Amino acid sequence: MAYTNGGAIPVKVHSRVSVPWKIKEPSRVKLLLCMSAVVLVMGRGVVRGLDEGRTGLLFYAHLALVLLCLAIIGIAVFRGFRKPEELLLQEGWLSIRGRRLSAGKLGRVYVHAAAGRTVGIGLLPTGKRVVPAPYMFRYADGEEEALKQLEEWSARHGVTLERKRFLRWI
Repeated sequence: MAYTNGGAIPVKVHSRVSVPWKIKEPSRVKLLLCMSAVVLVMGRGVVRGLDEGRTGLLFYAHLALVLLCLAIIGIAVFRGFRKPEELLLQEGWLSIRGRRLSAGKLGRVYVHAAAGRTVGIGLLPTGKRVVPAPYMFRYADGEEEALKQLEEWSARHGVTLERKRFLRWI
């Protein structure tokens, strides 16, 4: 048994050891545009309500929606500026952002591509309907080779890989 992670946990090294791939958050441009539009439209109503002295139920509903959208925009921008993290493919499991996920607990791998580039990749755990935020990514560099390795890994472990859009959590 070899120690591949600084000696903390013994990890069995197989012949098909993958190099860690640098990954980033998937593009959130569409989300940012939609949330910004909602903030502009609803924010106008909030400002008008304040100017006219109307602070009824509708005013507070608009205010709550504007604050929610601003929070979503803040989270998306924060995630977009994080430094690249790692995806490591091993025999029987993968590690994404330091979280280990066994192949048996992985239901599907989704690859969403548009305009000749990968928009996002989602790892859907078994029993889930929505791809959790920590399991969504795009490759920072070497996309073609990395996608090929991901396809081989999923085929070897019986995990379905689908090239389509997927439902994701913020």
